[in-house]
Amino acid sequence: RREDGRGFAPTFNREPRVVQPSGTWSRDRLSPTAKLNQQIVACEGYAEVLELFRASRGDPALDGANLCTCVSTCARRCRAEGAGAARACLEDACWVELLEEVGVQLRDLAPRGLAMVAWGLATLKAGQPLLLKRLAWQVRQKLGQMDARMLANVTWAFATAGVREFEVTMPGGKLYPGIAEHAILHLGDFKPQELANLLWAFATLGIGHGALFERAAATLV
Repeated sequence: RREDGRGFAPTFNREPRVVQPSGTWSRDRLSPTAKLNQQIVACEGYAEVLELFRASRGDPALDGANLCTCVSTCARRCRAEGAGAARACLEDACWVELLEEVGVQLRDLAPRGLAMVAWGLATLKAGQPLLLKRLAWQVRQKLGQMDARMLANVTWAFATAGVREFEVTMPGGKLYPGIAEHAILHLGDFKPQELANLLWAFATLGIGHGALFERAAATLV
């Protein structure tokens, strides 16, 4: 486990696996979108991911979920390759095009996809404050659909990227009080590291939520 409070990469964007009645699975029976997702995850470096994205533009198989996988896979590969790869990725014109496409489809992204994009941006230290604010607004609207893992990852990402509370009142209410309230309702679903990441995020942002910390402490005892 990491000791620096930076958390783990999300594990929900692994290669899709379709289980057949016999207990086996076949790539041939995957949808074109699922096949493309497998290809993205199998890319060995960020440049390969971006090239596949560019080659797939205009292909109906390239949907919002695959865009999210592109972002998170780029972050994974760059984290493995080092800071130089991350800088090169952020300077690549295709990366900018990828984020633009994510922005276009942002409202339609599933909660899992929102968490993947937020994690990718934070891991790469990509900046993108406007996109992150838009992501945060979408997360607030879809909190009820987020499980413990998504909630821990997206909150860690927002804290790492320095995403602050909304400056104006938004439909649905404030971001971090909403996250805390939703987390309290599902504390039993958090793994210890996920809960630690969530609490680290609130502490890092300087957001005090007594009920969350008290309930979390009781859960960990």
